[in-house]
Amino acid sequence: MPADPAYRVSRAEQARLARIDQRFHQMDSPGMVTQLIRTGFTADGLGVTQTHEGNLPPYRTDYLSPEIVWADEGVYGGLAAQEAPRRYQPGSRQSKIWARQPLRSGWYDDPADNGWTCATPPSRTRGNLHIDLVSLTDKHQRADCLQNNAIGVKRTLSLYRNGTLVEKQDRPYADFTVGQQAADYRVTLDVDTSLILPISTKVSTSWTFRSAGPDGTGSVPLPLFAVDYALPMDSANHLTGGTAEFAVRQAHGVKAQKVTSFQVWTSTDDGVTWKMARVTRSGDTYRAELPRAATVSLRVKADGDSGSGIDQTIIRAYTAG
Repeated sequence: MPADPAYRVSRAEQARLARIDQRFHQMDSPGMVTQLIRTGFTADGLGVTQTHEGNLPPYRTDYLSPEIVWADEGVYGGLAAQEAPRRYQPGSRQSKIWARQPLRSGWYDDPADNGWTCATPPSRTRGNLHIDLVSLTDKHQRADCLQNNAIGVKRTLSLYRNGTLVEKQDRPYADFTVGQQAADYRVTLDVDTSLILPISTKVSTSWTFRSAGPDGTGSVPLPLFAVDYALPMDSANHLTGGTAEFAVRQAHGVKAQKVTSFQVWTSTDDGVTWKMARVTRSGDTYRAELPRAATVSLRVKADGDSGSGIDQTIIRAYTAG
């Protein structure tokens, strides 16, 4: 043991550390505090550290050892936002934003996961369609672990094949028996949080895609779309003005589709009436100006050239504050 056990980071060692610029928002909901859980593992899976932090500042810079595999999880009240474990390159720099509204439904298929989170990628075999959806998330590729334990949250999952209802479930995951032949599918998930949240009180999402079962006993991913929202919010999740940005995400392991259309609507009366927003495109990002009002609901719709699409409505996506 050294005479002085204090650990001091030299300039050379700090240059090797991975830097993460963190931004912590607080949900626009009384008592809903943002927390961060970080777990570190050795390369062979041995846990070496875990921190559980609350009372987080709006901005913070973290430095992480590149030899360790790190897994981060945001916690917003009782909602989890799990990320896949990652090893960061020495000297690399990245940024993360936690708890930025709106909360919305999605799916999870991060290739780096390796069984860490509670979510599984949507997929299918020749006779089975496996659906596992994220009820509420603040960012694509974060899992919420609300498959079963969702007090005060109502979910309805429906599967349609060639326009005909196959089955309904009161949870966000199911295995559906389907034929191997190619067909047009529509998966809908309706989430009602109005009993426990003043924001994202109702989230309705419809995913459309065309799929056929593989030969043999293997499985293939589903060609799903997701939308990431980057609204100009302050740390209290109130609109600051400026341009909102949207990005369409596509499933891993399937041929990427060309996004042929992207539309945005806003509502200031909880979805009774809607106004189409003017959308501009810059590369893979879509931009739109959003209104300032007591409460604003959002609807986005994206379509691809091979039959995939997403239509998502979020009632009370944000408030004026």
